[in-house]
Amino acid sequence: MVYFISVLILRVMAFMFWKIDWLNTSSIPKTGAVFFVSKHSSWKDIIIIGLVSKRPVHFVAKVELWQINRFISWWLNAVGAIPIDREHPDPSTFKRVRKLLKDGEVVAIFPEGTRNDERKITHFFEGVGVMSAKIDMVKLVPIVPDHKESIKRFGFVPAFHSVVTVGCATIADNLKSKDINDAIERNLKELAAIAFNLA
Repeated sequence: MVYFISVLILRVMAFMFWKIDWLNTSSIPKTGAVFFVSKHSSWKDIIIIGLVSKRPVHFVAKVELWQINRFISWWLNAVGAIPIDREHPDPSTFKRVRKLLKDGEVVAIFPEGTRNDERKITHFFEGVGVMSAKIDMVKLVPIVPDHKESIKRFGFVPAFHSVVTVGCATIADNLKSKDINDAIERNLKELAAIAFNLA
C-alpha cells in the first residue's frame, strides 16, 4: 500500500514538474522476473525507475540510507527496498534478491555503487551476476537516465527534464555469474554511449 501511494504521489508531481522523454520502454517485460540495472547520476534515477515500471520495484540501496532517520528507514522497509553494505556485502542481501527474482518480482540496482556524474559507466558491481545466476528466465534490463537542463513546463512552470533510454533485456537463464556480469556490463556501457550521444 505504501509503495502504490508513493508512486501515485510521484506520478502527479512528475506530471506537473518533470518532462520525461521515454525511449524504448516497450522492451520492458510485462511479466516474470525483471532485474533493472541502471546508470546512476542523480537522486532522480530512483524515481524514474519507479515510474517506468508498471509493477512494484524492490530497490537495492546503500545501507546508509536507513541511518538517516527513523521515518526514512520505515519508508524504505515499507516500499520493499533492500539494504546493502557496499564495503562488506552481506550474503543475506544476495539471498533476498535471489528469492525475489525466483518469485518473479522486479528488482533494481545501481551497479556503479554510488552516483557518478560522468557520462559513461566507470565501474561495475560484480554482485549483479551472483544475484541473478542460474534463475530461470530472469531478464536484466539496462536503463540510462540522462538529466538535461531545467525547462518551463506548460510554458511557465519550472521543471526537470530527463531523457530515459531503456535497453533490450539480457536473459540470464543458465548463465554463470561472471558471464551475466560481463554481458549486462557490456550492454549498459553500450547503451550509455548511445544515450549520451542523442541530440
